[in-house]
Amino acid sequence: YDFYSGTSMSSPHIAGLGLLLRDLHPAWTPMEIKSAMMTTAFDHATTTSAFEQGAGFVDPREFGEPGLVYDADVDDWADFLLGQGVDIGYPGARALDASQLNQPSIAVNELAGKERVRRTVTNVSDETLYLRPTVSGMDGIDVDVSPRQLIVSPGAKATYKVTFSHAGAPFGEYAQGHLTWKSRDFEVRSPMVVNPVSVAAPAEVSGTGTDGSLTYDITAGADATIDLTVNGLSKGVVEEGTLAPGALTLNPAGNASTAVSRFQVDAGTSLARVDLDAADDADDFDLFVVNESFTAFAGQSATGSADERVELIDPEPGNYYVFVNAFATSDGKPGDYTLTNYAVRTGPAGNMTVDPQSIDAQLGETYPVTLDWAGLDPAPYLGWVGYSGSEQPTIVSIDAGR
Repeated sequence: YDFYSGTSMSSPHIAGLGLLLRDLHPAWTPMEIKSAMMTTAFDHATTTSAFEQGAGFVDPREFGEPGLVYDADVDDWADFLLGQGVDIGYPGARALDASQLNQPSIAVNELAGKERVRRTVTNVSDETLYLRPTVSGMDGIDVDVSPRQLIVSPGAKATYKVTFSHAGAPFGEYAQGHLTWKSRDFEVRSPMVVNPVSVAAPAEVSGTGTDGSLTYDITAGADATIDLTVNGLSKGVVEEGTLAPGALTLNPAGNASTAVSRFQVDAGTSLARVDLDAADDADDFDLFVVNESFTAFAGQSATGSADERVELIDPEPGNYYVFVNAFATSDGKPGDYTLTNYAVRTGPAGNMTVDPQSIDAQLGETYPVTLDWAGLDPAPYLGWVGYSGSEQPTIVSIDAGR
């Protein structure tokens, strides 16, 4: 016998329980099975944090009769992926914010004043359910659930809305709690997390050309003055190469399957980024950034995709090793790649401006921000815009040609 823990052990247990649930309800979708497990779970013995226990500890005694389930079909997931910037070419897909995906949990990553989410539930019991909502936790966030009662016949669906309003919760710290729909015989519980922010802004915007401009919107999370600051633009350093598929080596000399380059990060660098782009999107290339003493990974990105990215915020100055590994190629032959390194220093570089530089903002209002750049060489550039009172910048990437 041996002792194992972690997701490597929880995953097969959950998969086995899912099979038992599918045997009990063969017509249920995977999302309905997941929903039943989540909404009937109970709190862990040592933590109630949604970031540690998720929905809680699964309860096989209860999840066979959950009362209500949340479902999402292929259309919903295609909309969700498009909302995340992943276009799979699904016909009729429309971008959907992640918070609006119909799942048995609610997460709002940026609450700028107020936000409303919608959920639809299906009655999988054999009786008409009369349910009322209760909210627990969510300190500093006002939570309004509408309607105040759901009446759902067997097999029928019902939709409700939850409105979150900032009411003093600290900015940048997730408020956590639960929404539970209760009837005489059922309690259907969903975890909720909401992150109030002083400014809701896009994580990244992009443009093209040696000269140009772009405009994006930000939303104020408080009545306050927002000062905007420009950092960069900094020119990227581009390298190209070809690698044969094979195992990674962390030897500074590299090998036929692993290319190694040095990346200098100067003092005052606020953002470093390494982008890896495989020429064939069917290839699988991986990216690793190691500190000079080879004592730690500064960052790594080793997914099953062709392109990878490592981003370092306020990195330690010094030399870094960048390893590119051709884990696999689509045809087993050597594959081409492009590697681009950026090091953005704090403060403007004189090639980009922001307008306005200050906004007297009101809670929940949206304001346009315009960036202008000029005099760039034909190369990729990177920078960022900061907002006073917020730790979340907007990264600016410009493709000025090659």
